Amino acid sequence: MRFNWVMVFVVVMVFLTGCVEKQNTTLHNSNERFEKYNNTNHIVGNKASAIATLIYVQEVDDKIVDKITFYIDKFPYDVTFNLCQDMKSYRDFKTVFTDEKTKEKTPQYFQNSINCQSALNMQISQNDFKALIDFNLFDGFNIVNFDGFEKKLPVEQPFQSSGYVIRKAYDKQLIHQDIDRKQLIYFQFLQY
Repeated sequence: MRFNWVMVFVVVMVFLTGCVEKQNTTLHNSNERFEKYNNTNHIVGNKASAIATLIYVQEVDDKIVDKITFYIDKFPYDVTFNLCQDMKSYRDFKTVFTDEKTKEKTPQYFQNSINCQSALNMQISQNDFKALIDFNLFDGFNIVNFDGFEKKLPVEQPFQSSGYVIRKAYDKQLIHQDIDRKQLIYFQFLQY
């Protein structure tokens, strides 16, 4: 059985330690490319001092595309982190100047940044956990042709939820499923 998950709410939750690595560039159509970043290795916290682990996973076509692992050292748990820490800034295209005489085009660039600041707060609520989630995931860039020059358009996925209940009893807890798009988003929770 194949599951697909829609890039829920546009920013899958956790992407801690911005382990964002450039992967490959794929052609979407003749005018646009997509430069993908690896979002499968985000780790927040220290495994050695963990009393529990929470894993956020997003799959597309049965392949993990987003994964954030939280090593929780105490409850209540409150952490902020950057899911694209390695992506400090990028060269963004601003405009093109055309020389009146030579008709030569010159692009003007500036440094731009992406906001991947994220947060997770978990409180014990009876036998389960209540979570406040604010993940800002960076997927990569759509690269488009603008007046003969390449322009990078960031693709971000925010995922926010207040009062989300994470049940201790479930190995995998489904957050979102889109069968048509073959997307699946879920949490895994382990308590030691």
